[in-house]
Amino acid sequence: MNRPLTTIMIGLVGLVLWSGLARLVGPPLVSAIFEERAPSVFNLLITGRGERPIEYYHEKWENLSQRVQWLLLFSTLVAAGLMTRRVEHLILAKAGDRLSRSPRQDLSRERWILVNGFMGCMVGSFLFAIVADTELWPLSPYAMYPKASSDRIRTLELFGTPVSGGDLRFDRRGYFRQAPGLAVSALSRILDQNGDPAFRLDGALDHLLLDYNRLREEGRHQGPPLIGLRLYRRSWKVDPIAGSSDPPGSPSQELLIREVHLP
Repeated sequence: MNRPLTTIMIGLVGLVLWSGLARLVGPPLVSAIFEERAPSVFNLLITGRGERPIEYYHEKWENLSQRVQWLLLFSTLVAAGLMTRRVEHLILAKAGDRLSRSPRQDLSRERWILVNGFMGCMVGSFLFAIVADTELWPLSPYAMYPKASSDRIRTLELFGTPVSGGDLRFDRRGYFRQAPGLAVSALSRILDQNGDPAFRLDGALDHLLLDYNRLREEGRHQGPPLIGLRLYRRSWKVDPIAGSSDPPGSPSQELLIREVHLP
C-alpha cells in the first residue's frame, strides 16, 4: 500500500468536505447567530451585535475557513512526506537503536507523559491561535500589517460635566488615579459582559466621579469641579481618499450610553 498517496487522498477528501461545510453551512449559521435565532450556546459566540454589521462576522468566518483549509493542506503534505520510505530510513538511520528503547529506559512513565503532554498543549495552543485568529498570549497571530475591519472608526469617550456647564475632555493623565484610557477600557469591558451592564456602569462612573473630585480637592489636578460624567459611543465615517493631514471632523454618529450626576 502506498501510504503517502493514501494520506494525500484522505487529506484531499477532508479538504473538500471542509470547503463544502464552510460554504454551505457556515454563512447561514453566522446569520442565525447574529440574529439570535440559533441555540443559546451558539448565540454567546457573538457579543456587541450593535457595534458591527453582519458583514463583519461573515468576513471573519471566511478568514477562519481559509485558515483551516491551509492548515489541512499543510498537515496533509507534511504527513505524506514523513511517510515516504526515504524519510523513514533517514529517521531510522539518525536515531539508531534509540528508537527501539521504551520511554522507561530514559524517563519515568509519569515524566514522559508530562513532557509530551506539555509539548502537545503548546503546539495545540499555537495552532488554535493561528486558526481562530485570536489573541492567546504568547501564541498570538501578530499581524504584519494593520487593516481596517469596516468603513467606520468607533470609540468610547468619557466626558465630564462641569458646574459651569460645557464639556470636559479627559485628554491627559492626572484626573483619575489611573490613566483615562485605562478607565475607558475598563468601562468597555463592562459593556462586553453578558446581561444588563447598567448597574455596573453606574457604579464604575460614580467611582470615577468621586475619584476626580477627591484628587481635585487634594490639589492633584487643576480641573474644574464636576457634577457628572457622560459616556458616549462615537463613530466616524472613514474617507479612503482623505489625507492624513486633514483635521478630524465631528463624529457622524454619537450615542449617549450612560450618564451619572452627583446626588
